[in-house]
Amino acid sequence: MDRRRGALTPSQRAARAATVAIPVAFLAVFFAWPLVAILRRSLVADGRLDVPWDVLTAASTREIAWFTLWQATVSTLLTMLAGLPLAWALSRFSFRGRGLVEALVLVPFVLPTVVVATAFVALLPDGMEHSVWAILLAHVFFNIAVVVRIVGSYWTALDRRLWDAAATLGAGPFQRQLRLTLPLLAPALASAASIAFLFCFTSFGVILVLGGIHYATLETEIYNQAARLFDLRTAAALALVQLAAVSAVVVSPEPSDTPARGIVKPSPSAAGLVLDRVDKSLGVNVGDTVVSSGWTLGDLSSRYPYNNPIGTVTIVGPPDIDLYARVQVGPFADIDALSEVVILVKR
Repeated sequence: MDRRRGALTPSQRAARAATVAIPVAFLAVFFAWPLVAILRRSLVADGRLDVPWDVLTAASTREIAWFTLWQATVSTLLTMLAGLPLAWALSRFSFRGRGLVEALVLVPFVLPTVVVATAFVALLPDGMEHSVWAILLAHVFFNIAVVVRIVGSYWTALDRRLWDAAATLGAGPFQRQLRLTLPLLAPALASAASIAFLFCFTSFGVILVLGGIHYATLETEIYNQAARLFDLRTAAALALVQLAAVSAVVVSPEPSDTPARGIVKPSPSAAGLVLDRVDKSLGVNVGDTVVSSGWTLGDLSSRYPYNNPIGTVTIVGPPDIDLYARVQVGPFADIDALSEVVILVKR
């Protein structure tokens, strides 16, 4: 807090209150009020809560919910499979026209869904334009930009020397991908998959155009019940099901004791060590103990033991625009005074 700053004038207080009150009032009038009115008209009968258990337990609701979940899951998996090779290529190679490729990847994401769905109807062979495959392909076409942007940006920031060091220690290509690439990319993969899943789960235009009368998701069925059949009670019940499913994805629990991983190296500007490439979301705190991650490939495990204490965290840099946290480590031993280190491992 800047103590030199004077007290706010009445006009400044009014301006600050208005900046908060105006958007809150807008949301209350145009979002909360209509939503509460619809829920009240749909779920309250004769002044009492009337939970539509008949709608929630109906076979048609189960079928629609299952298809929504199934197509969103498969669409997400196909999107990840299609986007990861492209994200790897754009993050690892520099070539002429790379900027154009990155721009073209983003084009599907900003196109109107009705336009893209209509194009799929016109381009796909007869009999396939209103099928599950058409829905899945359209979702991959839309969401591949999410995977390329999120995973590709994260992949670009990774230090390539990690893979060189792993190869020097005897790790093959498959082991490097399994033990190095996947753990390092896990946050980006989870983020991209979650966003793609939400887009596919709540897809409307693609399902409405390509699904036709044969396929419906919670999103399109809510529209059918509310706008076409004017059955607000059923529409509200389905909306609550979709809200619960989306909330379960958005508000997902995170592990509370996940060890942070990084690279320990000498500090370029101060005495001690630096723990580099540490994900900010893992919550490194002052006083935490830094230990070696070890190696588990054959005889190398004896040379690079697991859980060997290195030092304690002394400083954690403040949040900034960097992708990684700035962590300084105080070593347990005077690194500059050591010429050789012998580690005894109990067998």
